[in-house]
Amino acid sequence: MSVVLGDVIHPDQTCGIPGRKITDSLVLIRDTICYARDRNIRLIVLNLDFEKAFDRVSHQYLFRVLQKMGFPERYVEWVGLLYRDISSKFMVNGQLTKAVDLHCGVRQGCPLSALLYVTCIEPLAQVLRRDKWITGVGIPGSGGEHAKCFLYMDDINILCTDLSSLDRALNLTDDYGLASGSKLNRGKTQALFYGPWAETDKTGLPLTINTTDIKILGVKFDREGEGTKNWPDVLGKVRQRLGYWGLRGLTMEGKVLIIKAEREPVSPVRGLAIGEPTTVWRNVNHPALPNRLRDLSWMTAHEILPVRSVMHSRGMGANPTCPRQGCGAHETVRHVLWECTAAGDQWAMAGSLQFPYLPAGEVLTAQLVLYGVSPKKVPPALFQKQWLTLSAIKDAIWTSRNLLVRKRMLIPPVAVIRMAAATLKVVVAAGGRPRTQPQRSLASVPIRTWEPEPHN
Repeated sequence: MSVVLGDVIHPDQTCGIPGRKITDSLVLIRDTICYARDRNIRLIVLNLDFEKAFDRVSHQYLFRVLQKMGFPERYVEWVGLLYRDISSKFMVNGQLTKAVDLHCGVRQGCPLSALLYVTCIEPLAQVLRRDKWITGVGIPGSGGEHAKCFLYMDDINILCTDLSSLDRALNLTDDYGLASGSKLNRGKTQALFYGPWAETDKTGLPLTINTTDIKILGVKFDREGEGTKNWPDVLGKVRQRLGYWGLRGLTMEGKVLIIKAEREPVSPVRGLAIGEPTTVWRNVNHPALPNRLRDLSWMTAHEILPVRSVMHSRGMGANPTCPRQGCGAHETVRHVLWECTAAGDQWAMAGSLQFPYLPAGEVLTAQLVLYGVSPKKVPPALFQKQWLTLSAIKDAIWTSRNLLVRKRMLIPPVAVIRMAAATLKVVVAAGGRPRTQPQRSLASVPIRTWEPEPHN
């Protein structure tokens, strides 16, 4: 079922569909809030809450939606086998009641339940998107498209710009409940107002009006659209987990192992556990990096560099494997810049003799190359040159990969190192951040073309 849901469920729904991530919705909501804040325009972020969302879905409504979406009749019958002629008994004072037939609800814990609920909630999402009386936020450069709603299973968030849109969305949700059996809990439905609203605009509304922050998909968004209020909760979890080990007589090696094991699971972004968050993000946004290298570092840290695995996960590529002949591994960001044998050959040539600011006598690590994190303390002036050198080499590796994919040009490691040296020379000569990137010359370097083998 998950294979075909991507064709019938709008991209605004990110639950249970391969290639879609909950972070996509979070980023869009954050960017919309920042867009409204910077332009001082009105925005309402509405979070809908349903009472017992999974338990109230009408089976009759569920089967009708599956048929309307074009699922084969036989498949609908198979799903019906799971939900027809089922009953439950209740225990009251130690005594079981008679069996009660169940005509609503999807099974808790069943791997099919999330997909069925996503299917059931899609008609409501379609009505909200298409309703002309609900005014969403205009997307710049989209030709008139508007952002209205984002969903993750039963967590529905609506973006609108006036009070009539808010009332309309609530009324349509109530109408949806009459057909599906769902019920909107207006007492727990929340809204946060951004922009120039008068206090009188917020009075008398049949929902909870937040004044400081709103929790969406597990993340708190404050009045500025930032997520700084999430960190105390994360740090609290870390302290709580580490506190369990405080009374144990651990060795130094044991303490290090516990810290790594307990802190990594609560790190929201990969890489934050290998160094303090401020260190990682300071390196990603280092002022010495030109815009091109800064963008590369930012996309590397967020693992959104357009490599094949990323594009494949978003439905924009058919093949997630590395384009290098004989590799066959999934082309992730880490693979391209560090793990691939081609990247290994390129880093092997980028020693301290070629680049004097690379650490001499020290083996490069993925943490240092990707995030600029090293167990050794380096003076800020020296680290700036070191980080700029590493970023230039990563840029050259990424460029050589793109030349292979787009033009079938197989760039030897020596040419990659020369490209990195040329970039570094221009950046240093310009005082740190040139407005334009240098023209990379591959003259006098033997270039081979390669026709990649077709993938089945």
